[in-house]
Amino acid sequence: LLPNTIIYDPTTYNPATGATQPFSNGTNIIPTADINQGVVALLKAYLPATLPTSPAANNYVNTTSSVLNQDQFGIRIDYNIDPRDLLFGRFTMNKETHISPEQLPGNSFETGFNGQNDGINWIHTFSPTLVTQVTVGYNYLDIPQQLVPPNGASVFTSSGFGAGFSDTPGDVEVALIPGQHASGYFNIDSGWGPLGPQNTGQFSGSISKQAGTHALKFGAADYLNGMYTNWSENDIDYDQQATWNPATGTGGNAIASMVLGLPYSASRQLGDSSVSLRSQILGLYAEDSWRVSHKLTVNYGLRWDYTSPVRDTRDRLSGYDIRANDWYIVKGNVGLPTYPLPAGVVLLPRNTITTPDYKNFSPRFGFSYAPFAKTVIRAGAGVAFDNWSGALQAAQNARGAWPNGAAQNVNNINIAGVTPGATAQNPFGTMAPVIPTTPFPSGGGFLEIGRASCRERV
Repeated sequence: LLPNTIIYDPTTYNPATGATQPFSNGTNIIPTADINQGVVALLKAYLPATLPTSPAANNYVNTTSSVLNQDQFGIRIDYNIDPRDLLFGRFTMNKETHISPEQLPGNSFETGFNGQNDGINWIHTFSPTLVTQVTVGYNYLDIPQQLVPPNGASVFTSSGFGAGFSDTPGDVEVALIPGQHASGYFNIDSGWGPLGPQNTGQFSGSISKQAGTHALKFGAADYLNGMYTNWSENDIDYDQQATWNPATGTGGNAIASMVLGLPYSASRQLGDSSVSLRSQILGLYAEDSWRVSHKLTVNYGLRWDYTSPVRDTRDRLSGYDIRANDWYIVKGNVGLPTYPLPAGVVLLPRNTITTPDYKNFSPRFGFSYAPFAKTVIRAGAGVAFDNWSGALQAAQNARGAWPNGAAQNVNNINIAGVTPGATAQNPFGTMAPVIPTTPFPSGGGFLEIGRASCRERV
């Protein structure tokens, strides 16, 4: 077995020499009594039969196909109420499922794009030079994301992972086994966390007025946003170091280490890593398209936007302020400790990370000039603010951190003999699965407390 490789018994480690002895005098046969039966139950559940020829490497081929299913539906109705009023409504729906196979059957990455867009628009003509428009809209988006091996709850139990892991890390909504990673061989990936559902409601209106050579337009809009998101997983990693000879750094095999139930690293997510975000965006604008002459048209305008600071419905946002060097917690955080806050931790006087910003003015200017019959020169400049993605992404970065959650990691275990208590079922030994009493040095979002939008010049 395993030609040119020797598997060493980690229980024979000699601290004086740093050496271990081969299993069964170099035959690479692990005694049945030493095999971790919980890992065996896991492998029986997920490893397929090998190819009949059983080559030394690559003795399994996953022929599972990638699957993409998509359904779309849309309808629009236009209704001329009278010569001055036009009403139309639109309903569009998209449902998409995409399954991408991983290395092993039954362990596929599943995602999709499920959306709905509805809108009603009313246009009223007061006169040939004065028109108004009112729009009400709704947008729904849900992007599922999961790597969920089948029968996760039963395999989790039969493999004994409850000794060191939760089958719902980060408060996910499905049962997960810890991801299994055997270096150089295979991965059994595991994780769950959708982007959505995300809901956006729109209320907007505008008035257009033609006054001589000026085409004036004034408008306003209000958007209400809500979004849920999460992603969490536990992981166990195996390599050759549990079954090598530490004195020479030779030998060992990741599968042998796995069968013995001796990982070299592991991670687990504690607490709740989800957020349900809410925000509001208001906008006002005025613009003019001025036909100065038959050759020159000038466009100019000014827009003002207000993006409310993003909040979580349970006030679970927290993170590290890179300027003040403090760890911040928003007011009303459901995970707020009952004991005095440790040094370097600041409780904000509000339930949002950022503060309101009322100075988002966006001027724009452009022109179109035709010096000759077949030549037109166009140019423009302006300032725009990212009122959407930047604010929501920053708030997502502040999820799952202390005091609502924490990641625990162990590394370099079982590399010089057996680390006491560090098994596949509980690689963390005596480390309790408890959120620590301080955020330092646990991870989290690194953010600057400030305005809720990002400025761009175009």
